[in-house]
Amino acid sequence: MSHNSALFNVAHTSGNAQVTNVHGNYNLNNINHIYHIMSDKVEKIYKWLAAPDSSSNYNTARGKHHAGTGAWFLKSKQFTDWKGTPGSALWLYGTRECDDTTVNDTTLTVFWRSGIGSTAIESIRQEFTSTSGFACAYFFFDSRNGETDLSLCHKMLRSLIRQLAHQSGGVPAALMQMYGGGHEQPPLNSLQLTLQMIIESFKHAYIVIDALDECADRKKLLIWIGELFQQGLSSLHILISSRREQDIVECFESRDSLIRVSLAGASTSSDIESYVDAMLSEMARWNVETRTRVKSALMEGVDGMFRWVALQIAELSRCRSPRAVEAQLRSLPKDLDGMYERSLSQSANPRDLKQFLVWLAFSSRPLSVEELADVIAIEFFPDGTSSYNPDLRYFASTDVLDLCCGFVTFSPGYGTVKLAHMSVKDYLVSDRIKAGMASHFSIVERLGHSTIASTCLTYLLHIGTFTTVNASILEPLPLASYAAKYWVPHVKLCRSEGSCVWQLMTRMFSVEGSALANWVRLEDPDVGGRNYRKPASEVAPPLHYAAYFGLEELVMELMKVKEAVHACGGLFGNALQAASYRGHTGTVRILLAHVRPLLIRGEDEEDSEGSIQGTEEPEEDSDEDAGNSDTDHEGSGEDLKDADENSCGRNMEGDRAKDSDGTGMSCRESGMEISEEDTNECKSWGLAGGDQEPCEDELPSKKHPRSDDALNQGDVPPVKQARGSYWSTVL
Repeated sequence: MSHNSALFNVAHTSGNAQVTNVHGNYNLNNINHIYHIMSDKVEKIYKWLAAPDSSSNYNTARGKHHAGTGAWFLKSKQFTDWKGTPGSALWLYGTRECDDTTVNDTTLTVFWRSGIGSTAIESIRQEFTSTSGFACAYFFFDSRNGETDLSLCHKMLRSLIRQLAHQSGGVPAALMQMYGGGHEQPPLNSLQLTLQMIIESFKHAYIVIDALDECADRKKLLIWIGELFQQGLSSLHILISSRREQDIVECFESRDSLIRVSLAGASTSSDIESYVDAMLSEMARWNVETRTRVKSALMEGVDGMFRWVALQIAELSRCRSPRAVEAQLRSLPKDLDGMYERSLSQSANPRDLKQFLVWLAFSSRPLSVEELADVIAIEFFPDGTSSYNPDLRYFASTDVLDLCCGFVTFSPGYGTVKLAHMSVKDYLVSDRIKAGMASHFSIVERLGHSTIASTCLTYLLHIGTFTTVNASILEPLPLASYAAKYWVPHVKLCRSEGSCVWQLMTRMFSVEGSALANWVRLEDPDVGGRNYRKPASEVAPPLHYAAYFGLEELVMELMKVKEAVHACGGLFGNALQAASYRGHTGTVRILLAHVRPLLIRGEDEEDSEGSIQGTEEPEEDSDEDAGNSDTDHEGSGEDLKDADENSCGRNMEGDRAKDSDGTGMSCRESGMEISEEDTNECKSWGLAGGDQEPCEDELPSKKHPRSDDALNQGDVPPVKQARGSYWSTVL
């Protein structure tokens, strides 16, 4: 390189860019241009990676950390050896004693277990931040609700990759290689390999995995951890916390080099005592004698159960006199089940409390206090109907926290409410609760999702009473966003065709009223978010949305109406292409089996025989065509891959327009199995194969604004009506 050239690093990127000094002047415009190009590339990579953020759990744990707790662990020989030994692994475990009738979670609680994890992370960062070649990443599994971002193995891998990539000073080559063109999501083994390669790029990479036992697919995770142990990555220091579940014990028992630390005995007792002292110091109205009596009683019955102590203090804090405190101490339940049973059975409002607990146990994401408070505004009647009743709301949404005291934790920084501990959900769904005084609070998961789905749909039907939606209309309806985005996955998890859910769903998808249009405006699949100003004329037919979300029973119901079957509209032109793009195998088979294609070869819809309005009957199929269409739709293959390749999805620059059911995948990605006969029929529809590519002006718009400002201002480019031989299928 000549002395008239210079190298510079672009932030968050790997590699260098060369800038030439022309007659003593650096071309700053070129520098800025290169910088923006590379920055855009980096942004696309991280958006594609879609790594979840578990920092809220970390920050909550740090906020609840009490001075002195965990000090024994940081000073222990095990922790010191783990930090200083290359390729080391440490397992921090609580005990879980099981027999035929009881399950006692004896040490682990959110602010205890995650407190240890966050304490370890803080210690590592303070000690090694200035060390060259150092990196630290963490992931806190959390299955207290139905959220998948913090409960799946591949989500953890994505999060760790992103954290380590940011600390590498650029985008690691391994991540760039996995990204490729960003057209497909990586399989699990690619994520694992990429993470391992990034780990090896550091001299010391410290990884903390908290609450491994709450991973929903932990079999995959344990297999990968076992492979890490075998490979012996010298730069890796991994710390894992979990309960002693049988499969975890079996995975770790043969690892002689694994450092083991039990959260039991004298070490945890000192932490519990520190916690009790901290909590009692906040009881300003209690005298010294009362505090001493309470501490003595709690430490005598604690038996290592940190969660038990927390619940006892929560109940004792409600006592208004020394006599009430004494009465409470004399009736202390022996275990967590007893604590939960007593608290639930003594609730002043069991109807509302159960509603809140159902939502907290199975919601698809953490709820704000305002959202949670509004779930009781839906009134359910004995005949299976429901309606929106604002008079059921509390005067103050924070009253929810008082009713749920002992069962929830509130994060002020995030404004969200969660179950205080996994043991709360375990108890609510267990058989143990059914035989006691709190049997009213027993929850069946399927029915829990049915309750949430019914609440969401009733809420949306109420919003459908407005002719349109905007910010002012939605301001007093805090649950609107959640209801619009997540009702579909809850419906799929309850699968109750003959229930209240089915009735509500068919009402919302009817052509009468504004419910369907207003739902689309709240969560428009065409743009991946809000689109308040979408005209009713641009809202696709009901069948399009039912197919897009893979609601098979609803698709069959809507196909009973001939006009609905033949209607076109939406980003994908018709229902079959929408279902195909989303990878809904069952829906595609239903459409192929029940719909007769109308072939329009290169002609406009309004000028063709058999118009898209379905006003004329199509000609009878020839024997050859009939042989291709009258199939059982069984067998295997990947014949609809070409449909995905030729559909408008290919022209969306890898953006899968991910929506509320969380799939966002093509037929190729879903592994759809379609028979050869179905493939021939698809080709006859112009959906698969063939030499003809769609004309550019026949495709929907490639780019869609994602910002709320653009959407609310109505700057959504119109989607062109699909026409011609390629888009000939009409449903």
